[in-house]
Amino acid sequence: MRRWMVLVIMMGFLVSPGRAEAEINLRGLAQAWLSYADVTNEFGYELGFNVQRVRINPYGRFGSRWEWGVEAGWDEGNARLLDAWLRYRLNDSLALRIGQFAVPGARSGGLTWSGDLDFVERAAVTSKWGDYNRLLDFRAMGVQVEGRMMNDRVHYAFMLANPRTLQVFSPSIKDPFPFNTTNYGFCAWGNLRVTPVDGLDFGAFYGYAAEDDTGAKRSSYGAHLYFLFAPWKAKLEYIAGENEFSSGTTPYDGVYAVLGYELGRIELLVRYGFYTPIEDSVSKDGVKKFNNTTLGMNYKANENVRFQVNYVIRDEIMAQGFRAYSNNIFYLCCQYTF
Repeated sequence: MRRWMVLVIMMGFLVSPGRAEAEINLRGLAQAWLSYADVTNEFGYELGFNVQRVRINPYGRFGSRWEWGVEAGWDEGNARLLDAWLRYRLNDSLALRIGQFAVPGARSGGLTWSGDLDFVERAAVTSKWGDYNRLLDFRAMGVQVEGRMMNDRVHYAFMLANPRTLQVFSPSIKDPFPFNTTNYGFCAWGNLRVTPVDGLDFGAFYGYAAEDDTGAKRSSYGAHLYFLFAPWKAKLEYIAGENEFSSGTTPYDGVYAVLGYELGRIELLVRYGFYTPIEDSVSKDGVKKFNNTTLGMNYKANENVRFQVNYVIRDEIMAQGFRAYSNNIFYLCCQYTF
């Protein structure tokens, strides 16, 4: 699939009538993290330092209708291809995208460029939504119809993909029976975003997946409301879903709220969020509900360098008979972008 995507991009460049207008851009980032967690275990704490993320992202266009993008990452020591897509724009209200890219689901999951995140890590419910949908960095491989209407004030997207395409070796003439044959089922996501005025962003999404081999069915939905009026920032998002198996259905839901204020090069932030893994049940650690309050400060040294400091106060609600444990986390992130 990835080799095929490269071929499509090359062919698109050759057949595009406006190939003389080709445009190529490049951006990238590197992040180093220092983290300290007060963990309930035999040691009492966890201390870590590593180069967490390295990304390189070439993108561009050729002609007036073709756009493309590729992003490779080195996260926690693992190198992989994150994005590889080609987009053909028929007009402003209708375009077709094919390849691997962020799915049109949760608003916070679609913000895949890590250099733009308010905090070092996304809210817990956003991460869990990505895990439950078997997404790798909130991305999937498929085809998407998208567009903008009403002077770019209304955005829509609808994507069809395979739940586990990224785990599959495609059949070929050399091996018509590949080792991994979990390429069964389909998934679909759709979202609608409205920006009636600059700085106000609200919308909703729905997703559904069915796996033929396991019989599992996964659905998720949510809505968001963002106010981005400098120097103030406020964000609210709700995400929920259900995973249906032969043994039963396990629903989950959660929400987060962010408030931020800029003081020159410094941005002060606070985020509250909760995540309930399974209604009327508990996790393997006896947690009925995860509560997180994150205090953050971002310092922009210049156009390329930013420092992020986060302190996460975790206050889990435990089931009867389980002892509460400490889990507060401190993060320091140094980021370089170009």
